[in-house]
Amino acid sequence: MSRVDISFVKISLTNIHLLEVFINNLGDSASTFRYYQKRDISVIEKHLVTLMIQGENRKPIAYGHLENENGTTWLGVCVLPNYKGQGFGSLMLERLIEKAKENKIDKIDLTVDKVNVEAVRLYEKFKFIKVSENEKIFQYRLFLIA
Repeated sequence: MSRVDISFVKISLTNIHLLEVFINNLGDSASTFRYYQKRDISVIEKHLVTLMIQGENRKPIAYGHLENENGTTWLGVCVLPNYKGQGFGSLMLERLIEKAKENKIDKIDLTVDKVNVEAVRLYEKFKFIKVSENEKIFQYRLFLIA
């Protein structure tokens, strides 16, 4: 698929139905993107930013957010299965890092399943550093320079 016809959309309570569509289309990605399994989608009210990449006919492609929890800024990213490996994860990460810098955030944390090899490669490509791990999950951190 060509990236020519994509757009970034800021998700808020007024267009939260777009997030519902994304979640309903997770398919195989639901096993590694579990953020909304234990949270109501209205949690986006507390996010610093919640974004979606849409393609033709407003079809959801990728999701990302930044969330401050107890002084730590967490990043979450997910690309729908049909769009993986096409650069959409990189586009979302670039935009979220830009938003973090605009908000004067000095570091971003994330967790990723060890089995999610594509995502691990993506985060390491963006210079995230592994700071901890358990048997199933890596925690990564990116230090931002203003």
